[in-house]
Amino acid sequence: MDQAEKLRILAANLKNSGYVNKRAKVITVTSGKGGVGKTYITVNLAIALKQMGYEVVILDADLGLANVEIMLGMVLKRNLSDLLYRGISIQDIIYSGPLNVKVISGGSGIDELLNMNRNYLDIIVRKLSELDSIADFILIDTGAGISEGVQRFILAADEVIVVTLPEPTAIADAYALIKVIINKRKEKIFKLLINKAKNEIEAEATYNKINIAASKFLGINIYKLGYIPEDSRIHDAINRQIPYIIEYPHSYTTECIKKIASDIAGHSYKNRGIKGFFKYLLGY
Repeated sequence: MDQAEKLRILAANLKNSGYVNKRAKVITVTSGKGGVGKTYITVNLAIALKQMGYEVVILDADLGLANVEIMLGMVLKRNLSDLLYRGISIQDIIYSGPLNVKVISGGSGIDELLNMNRNYLDIIVRKLSELDSIADFILIDTGAGISEGVQRFILAADEVIVVTLPEPTAIADAYALIKVIINKRKEKIFKLLINKAKNEIEAEATYNKINIAASKFLGINIYKLGYIPEDSRIHDAINRQIPYIIEYPHSYTTECIKKIASDIAGHSYKNRGIKGFFKYLLGY
């Protein structure tokens, strides 16, 4: 029995025993630059965690792009903005994707939320806090780069996955992102995921470049989360709007994705939950 199967059984037993996880683990998936496969990774990790028996919600926080719903072939008619201004509940903006993974579109609501009048924050945070009773994991797909909004999502999350490619510009931008955050919060833990690596050797070399620089100049160590190999079928799955691990369940790439998901599920850090996340995000 592999680690993924053990974790799936454990999750099922906890649910059957009446255990309720009052605090979801909030994970921000981000990158120093665009085009590194961040959304594809978010979607497939969500599917892998769901296959292990966990309840998963994806929040698409990439302003204005709606890449998650496009990748899944979904049309989300309501987004976070509707929650803020139409008086509806969190359940009204949650949509079910493949394997019943839940998806929420941030839409224009993300920017509006970050700049909202504090008089409304208590009401909004109470609404958003319902996600703690719905999900075990909340994966937040942010925009790329080091904008103020992206930084706030990173700082508020329980865990941060930085996606990069084994190429100089992506490596430099990933390091720059980590540097900016560490200068604000020294104890932040980063997990590095290498995408489109030719092999494990190239992935290891990419990780070492970033980790050695971070250790020398920032005084931190980057956690090596793993890598996903270069695979032409990924583009085929994206074009068909089907998550890769559903379309190619027995491939080596799927094995790598599931291994990363097992690593994420197997680490038990203290979670603030979605309520703690939004309180930190909104600065109160």
